[in-house]
Amino acid sequence: MSVLIRDRADRCPGILRPWPAADGLLVRVRLIGGHVTAAQLRGLVAAASALGDGRVRPTTRANLQLRAFPGTDGVLDADALAAVEASGLLPAPAHDRVRNITVSPQTGLAGGRADLRPLAA
Repeated sequence: MSVLIRDRADRCPGILRPWPAADGLLVRVRLIGGHVTAAQLRGLVAAASALGDGRVRPTTRANLQLRAFPGTDGVLDADALAAVEASGLLPAPAHDRVRNITVSPQTGLAGGRADLRPLAA
């Protein structure tokens, strides 16, 4: 068995660690179990429309990505951070660095061996 040795810091963007891009800061919102409520999505759309490029994009890893947010030195402006946090998709600051917890969106709803919704929550 080989051991992976990390020779650089994690570069995956989040809400508290946005990625500087040519059009502003890129924010990636992690969705636990790939779930987002309509109210949470409306909150992100409102934040993206008011402060970013107006779009909420899904990623290949079941996250949502917002672009062109204001900030400096890789830190969102206070208003932008408050707008994204208002969506309720940052349950705790430590959640921003947590890797994806992926479960089927059908867990507990359509067959399968177990209902993984409590585990994801």
